[in-house]
Amino acid sequence: SLGVSFVMAQGSIDLSQGSLLGFTGAMAATFALIHPNLAFPVALAVGLGIGLLNGLMVAKFKIPSFIVTISMLFILRGLTVFTTHAGSIAIPFEMYDLDNMSLKLTLLIIAILVTFYLFFFTRFGKYCRAIGSSEVVAKLSGVPVDSLKIFAFMIAGLLCGTCGYLNILRTGAADSKTGLLF
Repeated sequence: SLGVSFVMAQGSIDLSQGSLLGFTGAMAATFALIHPNLAFPVALAVGLGIGLLNGLMVAKFKIPSFIVTISMLFILRGLTVFTTHAGSIAIPFEMYDLDNMSLKLTLLIIAILVTFYLFFFTRFGKYCRAIGSSEVVAKLSGVPVDSLKIFAFMIAGLLCGTCGYLNILRTGAADSKTGLLF
């Protein structure tokens, strides 16, 4: 929700977050089988990449965010089912130790502080709100609308990748239904 707040402040929406959470978790669990240290960077990279793709489709191709993200929702749900073979992928046992409340609270507090600061005390947050108020006026005022839209979707994807990783730590596996109805 912290990442999507930037997207929504711009007057857009991201409906693919639940499926992205499932897909980033599935990819993280898959790469954790190769080496547990690969899981978190892979989850972040996949989330960032999907956010970039969503942002490019909305900003450069001018496709409404509702259409882009609902289409991505179905694509990612299919990829999650394909990746998990319609089942689940268990993570290595040594990763279970990472499922502790201090890690989760630390990440949550950092995410809240960073997004709060970005949203209320930077030009980026001010421009996101300006785009949401009137995209045309923001563009005429010199706001780089397209790049900020892309960046907002990337933030949402990055934070969703973090949640996908934390989810597999909590459940011990990536499941084909993870993130359904989020």
